[in-house]
Amino acid sequence: MNNYLHQDPYPSHWGGPPWYEIWIEKFLNFFPQSWQENFVQFFLWLRDFWMEYSAWILLVLVILAVMKLSYNALRRREKNIQKLWRFVLFFLSKRQMMIPLIYTLAQRDNILTPAQLQELLSIRNTCRTFSLRHNPEERIKHEKKVSRILFEYFSILERKGKIQQNNTLQRIMKDLEFIDEKLVQVQKAYNTEARNWNVTYDIFPLRILGSLFRFHRFQPFVEENK
Repeated sequence: MNNYLHQDPYPSHWGGPPWYEIWIEKFLNFFPQSWQENFVQFFLWLRDFWMEYSAWILLVLVILAVMKLSYNALRRREKNIQKLWRFVLFFLSKRQMMIPLIYTLAQRDNILTPAQLQELLSIRNTCRTFSLRHNPEERIKHEKKVSRILFEYFSILERKGKIQQNNTLQRIMKDLEFIDEKLVQVQKAYNTEARNWNVTYDIFPLRILGSLFRFHRFQPFVEENK
């Protein structure tokens, strides 16, 4: 008898179907025959679609990845600028809280004139009406007036020799000097970051990205030496 039909139709070195075909076959066995045919047709369509449009799909994925990385970088920069802005608010608020104490001490020691004391309170009330977010230039202008009055106050105390004799006044002066120093540093850092951000934001593709994700330009403060 011809034993041709009993021979293995596959080459001897063939190790059988790949693992994923075995897994797909076992998976399809859980479904009815009609469903299996639909799955096979869908799989064939998906394979043909990938072979035809794989380059475009990869291009779209790369574009989306670049947009995601750009978005993350811009969001980190924006949060850093907002953090610097909050530091400015913190130090300004801290100095505003010390004004009543300075007013009381200056009135007690008869250091500042009544007009200067009245101006100090008036400036403090005015600063409350000018939001740093909506009127930064106007708010900083009044804050500089506060700095000028406080400088005059402590200059008089130093000339009278009361700073060395009074630890409380010396501590208050050092605290205010620290606040003013930090304000200058933080405002300078904020201005640098805000201007660099605005240059980046004005680039055409990033401006579109900014409008999509609600980024905005930041308004720098007026330079401290002006």
